[in-house]
Amino acid sequence: MPPSLLPLFFLLLCFCYSAVGAAQPPEPDELAILLDLKASLGISDSTPGFESWRRGSNSPCRFSGVRCDDGRSVSAIDLSRSHVPPGGTLPFASICRLASLARLSMGSTGVSGELTPDLAGCTNLVFLDLADNSLSGAI
Repeated sequence: MPPSLLPLFFLLLCFCYSAVGAAQPPEPDELAILLDLKASLGISDSTPGFESWRRGSNSPCRFSGVRCDDGRSVSAIDLSRSHVPPGGTLPFASICRLASLARLSMGSTGVSGELTPDLAGCTNLVFLDLADNSLSGAI
């Protein structure tokens, strides 16, 4: 290869490597974890705002209220003020398996129940909003 083409080849190689990394699917469990959250909250497929939360989806990053990081892992869930049926519970044991989850906003959703010690498993969580719900227990 002529020396003048070497930088171009290197640039093309870097571009291909970054494109392959960006196309990686999210962790396979993340879809199941979010669908478990939906079920625990008592949300049906027809609940307003949750139409995108479908089992057949290939990426939870497309769910309304869900944000993903550059690695396509779930980094934020914002369901505050969502239309959640009364009596739904938060499955922290499941939610905290989202390794990149940094923000969880569930304020004014009407969830109830006890805050479990499983919440301590959300080690990357830097923002938590559970205000205006019927939750009990210590954080």
